[in-house]
Amino acid sequence: MKKKFDAKYWKGELLYGILFWAMVFLIYTGFNYFRGAAASRVRGSTAESLSQIVREQGWENASLSVKADGHYGSSAQTPDSPEPYIVILIDDFRSIDASIFWKVIGYSGKDKKSLSDVKTIVFCRYTEKTATYGRSPTANGGSTGTSEFVRISYVNARTKQCYKWEEIGKELPGQTSSVPHYKVSTNKLLSHIKKTIKGLGKE
Repeated sequence: MKKKFDAKYWKGELLYGILFWAMVFLIYTGFNYFRGAAASRVRGSTAESLSQIVREQGWENASLSVKADGHYGSSAQTPDSPEPYIVILIDDFRSIDASIFWKVIGYSGKDKKSLSDVKTIVFCRYTEKTATYGRSPTANGGSTGTSEFVRISYVNARTKQCYKWEEIGKELPGQTSSVPHYKVSTNKLLSHIKKTIKGLGKE
């Protein structure tokens, strides 16, 4: 009877230990994720002030690289150090003065009132893919699934040339039991960019 009791006791303790450390791991991972995103995210008056500054930099030609579908100069020079970097979200290219649609969402520099130390300009632009579920795409009444994608262009602040281009997002499935709507949050985007920049710095 005692052996059965001991076995049951230790099984309970083992399960408790596993659950405890699993919770610690999840909290630690989540903390690092949000800390990583928060390290470069800017909001409010800081974002507005930085957005005004970047609109005066003459980066319009460099910003066009975010539309390049991965085609950029093979001779583009990667900065010796890709940090500090600034992240600019572009909402529209249709205006003559396209920079009015620029919004700074992230900046890793210490001085939030100056861009003198910027080594990499990161231009981002959201796009969307769709798919019809429930009926054939040519029939009416089908449900439309959506997925956000973000095109990202990494530009050398000194040469104004794009040295890396990528697109992130989740592809829509061919079939699904529920209509998907995938998003790329600002935190997720900034976390991805920070990880990429760190990797570039190790190359």
